[in-house]
Amino acid sequence: MALNKAALKAALKATFENLAGQSADDAADALADAIDAYVKTGTVSTVVTGITAPSAEIVKGTGSGGIA
Repeated sequence: MALNKAALKAALKATFENLAGQSADDAADALADAIDAYVKTGTVSTVVTGITAPSAEIVKGTGSGGIA
């Protein structure tokens, strides 16, 4: 799955629109939370092919996962 840029943009925009009532620490927390959530929307897929030792059998596998 691709990263969700639209959700990041919306979260950043909401943070910037509410800066007037926030401390710098609160704004930084909101930005960090938005970036953290954005990064966690990505997934990674892999394909692994190899040969085992000592039997020399071919091993294939796939996998995918997100960022926790």
